Amino acid sequence: MLLPNKELPLKDLVTALVQVLAGMLTVFGVAALSLPLLRHNLNGIELLKNAPALQASYEAGLNNEIPAQTSSEAGAISDLQLTLDTLKAINSGQPDSAAQYLLQASALGSNYVRSLEAVSAAMQERKASPDLPVPMGLPEYQYAQAIQAMLHRDWSKSLEYFQSAVNIHPGKWSDLFYARYKTVLTSVGSAELSRLSAEEAAPPASSPQQLVGRKVAPWQDMPLEIANGWKLQGFSLRTPTALNLGFPLLVDFFWLDKNSQSRRQSSQTWNLLANGGFEQATTGKNLNVPGWAKQVQSVPASYGIPQLEPDGRKGGNLVLSTSSEGAVFSRYLSVKPGGWLLWSTWVQGTEGSNPNIFVTWLDHERQTVQSEIPLQGVRQPEAGRNYAGVLQVPAKAEYLLVTVTNYKAAGKVEWDNLMILELKLPSSD
Repeated sequence: MLLPNKELPLKDLVTALVQVLAGMLTVFGVAALSLPLLRHNLNGIELLKNAPALQASYEAGLNNEIPAQTSSEAGAISDLQLTLDTLKAINSGQPDSAAQYLLQASALGSNYVRSLEAVSAAMQERKASPDLPVPMGLPEYQYAQAIQAMLHRDWSKSLEYFQSAVNIHPGKWSDLFYARYKTVLTSVGSAELSRLSAEEAAPPASSPQQLVGRKVAPWQDMPLEIANGWKLQGFSLRTPTALNLGFPLLVDFFWLDKNSQSRRQSSQTWNLLANGGFEQATTGKNLNVPGWAKQVQSVPASYGIPQLEPDGRKGGNLVLSTSSEGAVFSRYLSVKPGGWLLWSTWVQGTEGSNPNIFVTWLDHERQTVQSEIPLQGVRQPEAGRNYAGVLQVPAKAEYLLVTVTNYKAAGKVEWDNLMILELKLPSSD
């Protein structure tokens, strides 16, 4: 499964590392690396029973109580310290520091970095298959590699790593991360930044570009009551280019309060469905869409990435056609219990097609809490259009599995600009 990172208490950080080095590597058949298993408690680092001497050396060395150690002990201590520094930086939301620690650890031949390299290589080899876990530190490792490629002025490789980082971890990064990302885009001659600047400078719309319909009948565009009397009329995505890049989005939400008064709420948010515009993909029979897991049920299916956006710009969208069970693309997301989410997509179906979005809510043990179908079929034949709706996260759910498919149908479905955004109620002031 392609599972997102969750913030962990400090006492669980090294347990996460153990999972990376042991269980996660076995998914890919990679030989376990020789590193003492660790666990963290409130008094510091405690190695397991088979390494008491190293434990004493480590603790004393950190306190400068032992002036000299063997080279192997010193190397192990540096490795452990950098690993823990990396995990703590990740846990406290400091990706820049985590990337720098990973670069230092890489220079030392760190076991932790070697494990991330192995997982990264296996992910590329297996095209992010549905059974792939995402170990803690993998997105930050991609970021570190992007920095390394920048230092060598390998802009194309750096761009690949930045894109990989935002695909693995859709959501907020640091200002420095985005600044470096923009530097790389400029260096490869991308025109997207000038387009993004123009979008950011444009005045906001006075009414929603996209109305929000009931998820049981998506062609019925009407305000949806969320909570406390607030009804969501629709939204306007002011920066569609940011959607393709994995940058923060500027979105205007249009609400009606309990007195039916309109309220425009401007927000900076992130698309939780990375690469939802399918700009990054390989074409042909073995289509690979970074950020998405592919599964074909029963029979082979055909795929395509046409280079034309719905609005006429050059770009990509996902085409699914099959004659039996369906071609399925899915993505796991981390969610907040009780929260509200906006989903949106552009979709077009030919006669006989059956576009569906399936949603499965999972608890902390990845067990199903409930399932629903926010989009089930569209009017046919019909020119492509946008659909949108609202989902409420169940109280026990911590993960969301989103699946798009042409379900059990022989026609053709085109998908583009898939988004899931967190909704926050406007202030009552």
